Amino acid sequence: MGEVQKNWWELSPEQEAELQEKLAKVGKSHKKRPKTHEEVLEEIADGYKDLYSGPDQTIRIENRTTDLDIIRQAAFEEGNDVRMDIKVTVTEPTKRNSSPSSMPFKTDNMVEVARTNSDSFKADPFISGRFDVIAVLPPKRKNQYRRTLATVKSLGLQVKYLNPKIKVSVLDDFMGHVLIQYSSFVPETWIDHKNTILAEVMKTAHKEIEPMTTKIKTLWNPDYDLTVSERRGILQEYRQKAKKNKTLQALKVIYRTDMTQKQLAEASSRSLPTIKRYWKQLQAA
Repeated sequence: MGEVQKNWWELSPEQEAELQEKLAKVGKSHKKRPKTHEEVLEEIADGYKDLYSGPDQTIRIENRTTDLDIIRQAAFEEGNDVRMDIKVTVTEPTKRNSSPSSMPFKTDNMVEVARTNSDSFKADPFISGRFDVIAVLPPKRKNQYRRTLATVKSLGLQVKYLNPKIKVSVLDDFMGHVLIQYSSFVPETWIDHKNTILAEVMKTAHKEIEPMTTKIKTLWNPDYDLTVSERRGILQEYRQKAKKNKTLQALKVIYRTDMTQKQLAEASSRSLPTIKRYWKQLQAA
């Protein structure tokens, strides 16, 4: 009998040695892909991140080198000592640092507005509509220094209107915080500017201040002592009920007693599971 044929994937020692030799030659001829210029800048940015605190900060690296030979060396040659001229910019998202409830002074007149609408609550935790209220709201983002100065004065007058007997030190701390936190650039003379505005605000009589109003859609009953999360849960439940009622009313307009669930789904362009949820209510109507 002849020799039994082995499996096609099995190699003899000679074939295995020949294959390893070929692989070795391929490995020597294959060069590692060089880094791109963008990858080099990204590595530089990663190195700078350790120098700054704050997980939300963004490190932006700008290459200011114009010499192409230096750029090529930095991007494609490993182990060199090339130095590129770069600009590092550290940015972080602007946040409203203080919620109105955390301020050491009154920040709105919502309780007074609610008292004037007390008859409309009817023991409900809130009412919906459009209500004019006076509120101290920090800026949403950083702005140019001159514009921030105007904002500081406006907010200072707003605070004084709501707190006629506020201490100068408290108002000073608040105005300084807003000026530093929400200015894109703060010069060395900022304290002098802030003190000038503070003096103007404190000299302004209460009756001369024209408060700024903002419109809100939800007015909460002051008789309810609710946390922010509790209010959020109540609003979510209210919206869900309103959405369900709107859907039911829309189906009632289309529904006929001789209709099947599938026919109603097609006529109303709604899913069959939705029709099934409201089917008993439609039949009882």
